[in-house]
Amino acid sequence: MLPNLDLARRTARAVTAASIDTYDASVRFLTDLERIVARNAGDDALGLVATGLADLTRDVAAIQLSTIRWICDL
Repeated sequence: MLPNLDLARRTARAVTAASIDTYDASVRFLTDLERIVARNAGDDALGLVATGLADLTRDVAAIQLSTIRWICDL
């Protein structure tokens, strides 16, 4: 029974790591999209807000990813 338990743990760990990596990639995509909006904004104020949101998104996601990787020991 123990080999099956070990296999289940390794599988769960791999799925968790893949999910976290997918979340990381999606946040990077969203941040890049927000920066594209900021660069192409016709109004300087809109560009400034979009840049701020991109930075906020990046920072919040970095904290979330760091925390979950620490908790899951990945």
